[in-house]
Amino acid sequence: MERIVRGRITELLSTPEMTALIAGKVQCDPAAMREFFKAEMRDGMNSAEQNRLIRLLVEKITVKQDSLEFEFKTKGVKFIMENIGNE
Repeated sequence: MERIVRGRITELLSTPEMTALIAGKVQCDPAAMREFFKAEMRDGMNSAEQNRLIRLLVEKITVKQDSLEFEFKTKGVKFIMENIGNE
């Protein structure tokens, strides 16, 4: 299940529509956000690090018979985007 959730979140955060929506709420560049999550979730992190990142990003996951619903934490996204240049 964790792998499915990670995969779906990676897909969502790689789409221009979703990143534009979230970026508008946290006032950051949607292209930078999309590139960061695409690179980190696919290449830059092991599964434990990805799970930690997901806990920062996701408030709630609802599992339905044929779908998953995510409620993102805008404060978590904002925190990450403000700190990616400070590593």
